[in-house]
Amino acid sequence: MPRSMFRGRRGIALAGVAALGLLVGCGGSSKNSAADAAKLCADPGVSADTLKFGLVYPDTGTTNATLLPFRAGVDARIGTENARGGVNGRHLTYAWADDQNRPEQNLVVVRNLVNEEQDFGIVQLAASDDTSSWLQNQGIPAVAA
Repeated sequence: MPRSMFRGRRGIALAGVAALGLLVGCGGSSKNSAADAAKLCADPGVSADTLKFGLVYPDTGTTNATLLPFRAGVDARIGTENARGGVNGRHLTYAWADDQNRPEQNLVVVRNLVNEEQDFGIVQLAASDDTSSWLQNQGIPAVAA
């Protein structure tokens, strides 16, 4: 696979993480104390000092070898943002899930990340139509390539 394809996927991952971080709308400004921010943040995955999202990509399956840079790109972007102080003072963390590049598995792992892991939003390479509809109906911010 051409090197430019890796840069494209990594760029999508980086943009996705950045976009998800910008969706955090509660508290966190310099005018609010940590206690005020905590009161304003009732969303799962959002606390006064942390923003946790879900990452879905095929770690196994037919495409896993070509997508290794995707997770590395996400980790690099998170590291850079956290070194700058995070998003509105919140450090980014994530839980990841393997959808095995199977549309029917995509919805299963996304539901788990939202319901069990209590993630604020989802970053993924691709979403099935069912997953996109479910996330929209739940009001969960999501970014897909």
